[in-house]
Amino acid sequence: MSNKYLQGFGEVLKGLDTGDGYGSQALVTGSSFRTATVTIADTETDSAELDCGNGVLVGFMTDADIDGTSMTFKAGVTSGTTTALSNMYGAVSLTVAASESFAVEPQDFFPYRYVVFVSGAAQSGAATTITAIIRMI
Repeated sequence: MSNKYLQGFGEVLKGLDTGDGYGSQALVTGSSFRTATVTIADTETDSAELDCGNGVLVGFMTDADIDGTSMTFKAGVTSGTTTALSNMYGAVSLTVAASESFAVEPQDFFPYRYVVFVSGAAQSGAATTITAIIRMI
């Protein structure tokens, strides 16, 4: 069964700056996806706020430095007002590992412009960068 939000998610990043001011990289020429990075600082659990703009979070990639093994989220419609994200099943949560890619359920994030990634453990010794994959709508 096809999910229109995840079409093209598996495409290889070409590393091309799209020049849209978000630090995005092109997934595929003419694609309606963009990427953005956020950091979880050393000794912290919460990332900086991700601005999805006119898009919805559909996935993310962790780097080798992530210390947590779980990820929950905060979300909000205006900057600075994010709160814990839950759906009808409870807190939106994933088991994560270093240097891996993860798909999320877009309907959980669709109403929200701003997202914060919350690691299950504080970073210890180094910051970690999360690359968010955003489907433009």
